[in-house]
Amino acid sequence: FMGLAITFSTLQDTKKTHNKMSEKIWKNKKYATWFIVYFLLIIFVLIALALFWQFGDNAALQGLSWGVLSIAMGLIGVVKSGLEMAEYQ
Repeated sequence: FMGLAITFSTLQDTKKTHNKMSEKIWKNKKYATWFIVYFLLIIFVLIALALFWQFGDNAALQGLSWGVLSIAMGLIGVVKSGLEMAEYQ
């Protein structure tokens, strides 16, 4: 459910900032770039971890890998909205 919730949170209006902290990040191109790179790194690690667990021998980790993969898929939406916010600010 966490990945689904993250996906729905990206339905926000990307043409405006919602608080002072996000305004500080998206108005500065350096901070926006670091934010996007940081999230891409997290997505890569989560997908690699999910694949590693999926093909392992532990049944509990195999079940957990689907949840980790759904969180990574939700974070892809966050990166998409981050790219749009960096473009519009």
